Amino acid sequence: MLCERCLNSQICSYYDKISKLIREDIKLEVTECKYYRESPILTPTLTIQEKLRIVLNTLKEMEQKSVFVSKADLIKRLETKSIHKDEAEKLIEHLLKEGKIYEPKKDCLKIT
Repeated sequence: MLCERCLNSQICSYYDKISKLIREDIKLEVTECKYYRESPILTPTLTIQEKLRIVLNTLKEMEQKSVFVSKADLIKRLETKSIHKDEAEKLIEHLLKEGKIYEPKKDCLKIT
């Protein structure tokens, strides 16, 4: 059955499931519903390992277009993938310490 706010019954169904999940205190991030601005939808939080994989895959993609990737450009690209600037910097530092990436010259990155 359609609710007054949504034209899509599936979204209403998700809203009911979300309400139940919230009551059960499951750790999920609330994001905006693309169909109705006030209807929240929940997406699972990415783990650190998943975020590190995203950083590496993004860097690999960018390396195909140029020899070196500037740290600033990588961070901008990661922001489009829902990784905020501060977190992106920490993830990059972690990968540098692990030796999975390196800086061939100042503020440029490359996969090892």
